[in-house]
Amino acid sequence: MNPIIALNRGSLAGIMLLAAACSPSAEDHAANNAAGAAPPTEAEAAAAIDKVESTFTSGNAQTIMANYAPGAVFFDAMVAEPTDDRATATKWTEGFVAMKPSAFSPGARRIQVLDADTFISSGVGTIDATVENRPAKLQMRYTDVYQKQADGTWQVVHEHLSVPPKGEAATAPAATSAAPAGNAANAANASTGNTAGE
Repeated sequence: MNPIIALNRGSLAGIMLLAAACSPSAEDHAANNAAGAAPPTEAEAAAAIDKVESTFTSGNAQTIMANYAPGAVFFDAMVAEPTDDRATATKWTEGFVAMKPSAFSPGARRIQVLDADTFISSGVGTIDATVENRPAKLQMRYTDVYQKQADGTWQVVHEHLSVPPKGEAATAPAATSAAPAGNAANAANASTGNTAGE
């Protein structure tokens, strides 16, 4: 046998064994994650959500969009197809900002902590805004999936918005903060019964 081939085969086998010994198994990876950071408490998740929602009345689309992770998926209330295109989501957010939102109440917010890096916030929010130069109180159903980023901050990675069916209204008490990104002008028209924008 050619000694160079034998050496190469032997070296390759040794490298593969060394790599296998150094690589954690799926079970080890899961155990490391389980032994790592504890899931956020509901209060910690609520504080992260409040921080995001506080930007919704900033009047600045870029400030709002900074809360969304790169590649975030958006389901808009008035558009059939979701998008992960940042420019499209920013345009929807600019439409929301143009309505001059002055307050957002998350309603009876539901928080579901899934693991150390993920939680969900959902509810029926109320937005104080301006529609056709008149003050309006709009309602929007929302589901936001938050994921912890490498720097420890929480960002939205998935947002789903919808307009409550006509005649349905949220009856839960609410706190004041801000509003979700989305095609707010059309959603506002739908939630107020105004179809002029359609």
